[in-house]
Parts: sequence; structure tokens; C-alpha cells
Amino acid sequence: MHALRRLTAGLAAVLVAAAVTVAAPSAAFATKEQCAGGANGFADIPDNLVGVTVDQRSNSVTNLHLMFGQVNGQNRGWALLGSAPGTRFGGDSYLVWMDWSINGGYSWMQCGPFNSRAGLATITSAAKDTHPTYSFRAGALVNGELLLTGWH
Repeated sequence: MHALRRLTAGLAAVLVAAAVTVAAPSAAFATKEQCAGGANGFADIPDNLVGVTVDQRSNSVTNLHLMFGQVNGQNRGWALLGSAPGTRFGGDSYLVWMDWSINGGYSWMQCGPFNSRAGLATITSAAKDTHPTYSFRAGALVNGELLLTGWH
């Protein structure tokens, strides 16, 4: 009877672990090279390219924007991280990226991160072509604080 209980408890633990693994959203990470220079439908863009802001998050030192606009004749989405008004980045410690999903954010590919550079006021991710089934989210890490927009 004791052995049966142990076996049942062990089996239950395995099933719970499997369910959590299957149910948990996941992200695939791409190097900068895998989402820049035209790879995987991404396009390189200037670090100051501005489009239409569809979502944003801010803290005391930065503003994170999820942008949409025309790049190379195509509608694209990208992330833009800007320093506080009237300031510039002091170094490369701020990171920006864009997450891209084909299932509403259940799983996604992260393009980046891209580092800020001293003297610049903005930094962007690469831009991804849009499609009715694609969703995008901008992300940044600033002084240890994670900023994420919603999925759009």
C-alpha cells in the first residue's frame, strides 16, 4: 500500500510538471544578426526612426515606444527607447528589443537586445514586416527595471 501511494504521488508530480511545461509561454531568443540586415523579415533602421506610437511605457529616465510605420516601402513594427527629454544616453547600459509572435503572445521570438550608445537620445530594434497574424511587443531593461508594452 505504501509503495502504491509513492508510485501514485510520483506519477502525479510528473504529470503536474509536464502540464506546467506545456502551458507556460515561451520565448525564442535571436541574436542581433538573426534579426538584422534583412534576416527573417527584419530590416535595419536608423536609431532615431519614429513612426506611430501604438503603446508606450516610461520611467524617470526613459520612454519605451512600440512603433509602426513605413520602412523600405513596407508596413513594419519596431521598438524605440528614448532618453528623458533634454538628455542623452551616458553609455551602453540600456537595452531595447522587440518581441514578435504569431499566436498573440503565447510564444514569441525576441529580436535583440540592442545596446544604447553614449551621446544618443534614442535606440531602436530592427523593424519587422507586419501581417494580420503577427503581434509585437517592445521591451527594455533600464537600470535593472524591466519595461514591456502590451501586445499589438
